[in-house]
Amino acid sequence: MSETKNGLQGGPVEEVHHRLRKAGNSYAVTIPTGWISEGGWDHKGTLRLRRFRPDSIIIDEPWNPTGEKVTLTITQEDSHVFRELLGAYLQGFTDIQLELPSATQRESRAVREFVRRTGTMMVASETPGRTEIRDLGTADLPLSSRLDRMHSIAVEMHMLVCARWNDLPFASQTQVAKRDDEVDRLGWQIRRHLTRFGDHGNRISAREAIPVLLLSRTWERIADLAVRIEEEQEAMAEASPPSSLLAHVYNLHQRTIESLSTGPQILASRNVEAANEYVDSVGAAEAERSALLLEAVRLAKAGKLASEGLAGISVALESLVRMSRYLADVGELVMDTPAGTFADHRQPNMKERGAIAARRSLNERSNTPVRSGV
Repeated sequence: MSETKNGLQGGPVEEVHHRLRKAGNSYAVTIPTGWISEGGWDHKGTLRLRRFRPDSIIIDEPWNPTGEKVTLTITQEDSHVFRELLGAYLQGFTDIQLELPSATQRESRAVREFVRRTGTMMVASETPGRTEIRDLGTADLPLSSRLDRMHSIAVEMHMLVCARWNDLPFASQTQVAKRDDEVDRLGWQIRRHLTRFGDHGNRISAREAIPVLLLSRTWERIADLAVRIEEEQEAMAEASPPSSLLAHVYNLHQRTIESLSTGPQILASRNVEAANEYVDSVGAAEAERSALLLEAVRLAKAGKLASEGLAGISVALESLVRMSRYLADVGELVMDTPAGTFADHRQPNMKERGAIAARRSLNERSNTPVRSGV
């Protein structure tokens, strides 16, 4: 029996339903002829089968290493080398050939910066006008582990910067910019992973990929704000803002960090009521920002706060508000997502793998067809 919905000529969604048939010790399923011809597959060729989940199978052509290579030609007028390299990296290319007809020291520094910040790319060969960069490969960390690491680093960065509000004239150096590089690297790895392995047309996988992408961007932006706040602290160091004003900024920053720390718990609970309360709580930061900014303006008019201090306080408070808005997005991710549709990216343990294998063995012995995601 075959049922076709929105076929090759009917729209972008292509779906067929075919019965599984027993063929010896295996099962067989037919693939529409139109799909084979459209994919350019030979009837004697080989297809690759991968299990995305225990109940979903992906069928595509075998991995072709030549499809992972790209050549970038950079002219002197358009020398955004780092962004071009990063774009190729995020698109999943593992072999990047960079053509630089008139390379300068700036382009060479951009290549070294790209290699350093990605952590997995290396310069394989370098000749005048041409540089080849290859991927060394990364450990197969689950996406959830990378997200957790991004979040924990962002919390640590803000805790370091927050402590400086009580440390005038900001003598200690926190080096949060270096930690921000690590957050960026993890975020790039997540986006690269989704590009290389997530684009297989499976509806559920796309649904699962969206929260991962949104969260990685949220933690990345919040880490960026820690760097920005520290830069403002340095700029206002000589302005010597009143300690009473800094104490209020410190308290607001501290409460925002507490909300940041509990963000993953809100996600894990998948509780709409708790998420709604969370969004309301982080939204209170905007009202407090307004009150503190009015106080800073009053102190500046009274000659108790230099213009540099007023500008720095204003930017720092705006950064905390932006941080709260990003956290509100985390809560709204729970509120806008039906229960049970979040991805559980945790890898099955040995016991769970055994249970999956046992169910599959039982299906084979009883000749019961297993559900396919084809």
